[in-house]
Amino acid sequence: MSVGPSETIRPTMARMTEIPAGKQAGGKERRVGRRTKLARNLLIRPYDPRYSEEVQPSANLSRGGLYFVTSSQHYYIGMRLELISGYVPNDPCNTKSFGEIVRIDKLGDGQLGIAVRILLS
Repeated sequence: MSVGPSETIRPTMARMTEIPAGKQAGGKERRVGRRTKLARNLLIRPYDPRYSEEVQPSANLSRGGLYFVTSSQHYYIGMRLELISGYVPNDPCNTKSFGEIVRIDKLGDGQLGIAVRILLS
């Protein structure tokens, strides 16, 4: 593909590799988008029907991901989820997104912090 002098090539987003909590690649921030501290109800439904869905508030959101806190212990890195942000029961305007867990933080008192990368919205 040729590119003219006034055109630019936009790089595609490479697949990010998972780094354990508390470690950063080269000590640099890896997040691409800004995070917004925003508590919106999330319906979190694992693809695997052995695990139950739950509604939790988000701790923060960004264009490419979200973070929530839960006491449920069935989550694991790589788990695929169906998500509805701004969830209201029986609302026909609820819109699904799909994501993958990329980090789990142990927060104490049995709580887990779950970082999800949005794959499709």
